[in-house]
Amino acid sequence: MVALCVVVCPRRILLLAQKAIEHFESYISQRSSLSQNDVASFFSPSWCTPWENSLFWIAGCRPSAFIRLVYALDGADIESKLSEILRGKTMRAVDELQRQTIREEERLTARLAGLQEDMADQPISAIAKGIDWIGEMSGEIEKVLNEHERSMVEVLEEDDKLRLNTLKEILGILHPVQGVDFWP
Repeated sequence: MVALCVVVCPRRILLLAQKAIEHFESYISQRSSLSQNDVASFFSPSWCTPWENSLFWIAGCRPSAFIRLVYALDGADIESKLSEILRGKTMRAVDELQRQTIREEERLTARLAGLQEDMADQPISAIAKGIDWIGEMSGEIEKVLNEHERSMVEVLEEDDKLRLNTLKEILGILHPVQGVDFWP
């Protein structure tokens, strides 16, 4: 009976990890779909406290936080003995993943900063002067705002993709048991 568990359990663990990834992919897909209607709510969700919103990076956590968690678990005394696994080639793979992830985070941060600067630089006030009635939005303002929202949706989607890919890479580096223990 014990031998059967040793053979079956790793397969079940892999299936569990795959199911978790599928759930995360579904979550990202739903976020993408919902963000088409109100992207701003994902950058500062009303269901979060102001403190929680202050910790967000592009509508969620930084993907490199997953890697920092791996490093933290490496130093902790945990049942899975992750520290015994994270040595040599595995640790080099984690280090390389961290470098790549941080480069992508910096690229996305710069892109979002550019969008913020573009909004500040837009001649919104000049366009607004052409409004006949208070509260009436001119077609030109609406066009600029819609274009900005589309760009924000693209950044959100890229960031979610980076989060997902980083998580997949980590789970690919770790032993399946550690991957299931790690799952954020």
